[in-house]
Amino acid sequence: LNMAYSVTGSEHILLSERPSVGSENFSALLSCQNYLDPNSCERDLFWRSVWNTPFFAVLQVGFLVGFSLITAIVLKRDIRARGFFRAVFFFPVLLSPVVVALIWKWILQRFGVLNAAMEGLGLGSVDWLLEANLAFGWSVFLSVWAHMGFYTLILLAGLQAIPRDVYEAA
Repeated sequence: LNMAYSVTGSEHILLSERPSVGSENFSALLSCQNYLDPNSCERDLFWRSVWNTPFFAVLQVGFLVGFSLITAIVLKRDIRARGFFRAVFFFPVLLSPVVVALIWKWILQRFGVLNAAMEGLGLGSVDWLLEANLAFGWSVFLSVWAHMGFYTLILLAGLQAIPRDVYEAA
């Protein structure tokens, strides 16, 4: 089925509504002047996604591990309402990815909560989800936010095996 879609074109979903374009889609993928620069491609969506994937992985994993470790160290200490804060950080893990997407879409869309707050403060509104760099940054943030509680829990469990005086001295 994927091969059938690869040799047809248009934005229609049904194969019967898509005209055959032969190898035109493949030649468009190979029409870059410099494959190290996605901006030099005729249609840069594929190559841009190829370049964005490793950047996303490095940023997401780095921030996820870093913030989860900091959060686990803080939540390991004797602080007031420690159980409440542990639950707050773990709560996004319990949400369905669809619910997370809908919540953040409601916050970030053109007439969303964040833009309403910014306009209320006299700042202009921003197209958070339509500008490529902003959308990429929000994608990394949302992935970290949605998964951080799980990794915090794993690191917190690992910290239980370390004597308290070792990490409090640091």
